[in-house]
Amino acid sequence: MLFGLKSNILGKEMRVTGFYIVKKIKRLLLLQLGLCIHQSCDIHPVFEERVCPNPIIAELHQVNRLFFSPYQQMRFSTENDTVSLNEFRYNIELDFRPLKHFNSNFSKEDFLLAGCNPRFDVQNISNIRIFNNNSFLGLPPSTDISYLFELPDGTRLSKFRDFSRLENFISLSLMSPLTKTEQLNSKLIFYFKDGSEWVFDSKSPVLIH
Repeated sequence: MLFGLKSNILGKEMRVTGFYIVKKIKRLLLLQLGLCIHQSCDIHPVFEERVCPNPIIAELHQVNRLFFSPYQQMRFSTENDTVSLNEFRYNIELDFRPLKHFNSNFSKEDFLLAGCNPRFDVQNISNIRIFNNNSFLGLPPSTDISYLFELPDGTRLSKFRDFSRLENFISLSLMSPLTKTEQLNSKLIFYFKDGSEWVFDSKSPVLIH
């Protein structure tokens, strides 16, 4: 009797699990079909290549935080740490607000189901710049040092103008050799199409070669 009851419960759990798996597969297939409306592609139950939704039309809502890599001793680096230039990253965490009247088809969940990081086509940013508040690498204070920072795809921040595929995190490498120990006291500025600006001050870890 007990064995039969356990078997019955196990069978119900398997049917419920199977239902949700089938539901997710159906949703992925519908997602791919939706993408194929605008371009020619083959529908196949096994995705050999990752198919990601189009970026979500959005506006930058807020900058959650600025923080520095490397991550060590269970925390990110602070101005009191000393880190290697090769490991140093200037990180920005962004929060976006989707513009609902543009986004009737896809959501963040669709990106996750497809195994993709959510991307946003950001409408209100016009430029992003970094200035030094202190003398840095022999440059006087208030110098635009955006050209020293590089995105993962190799684009220098000074030339970065395409905000149509932003993710929630921007991670910048400092692409300049050090001749001595340095510490960057910086001003990050977001410029917006309406003429407004957001300004954020921060101090990096001590940088060594």
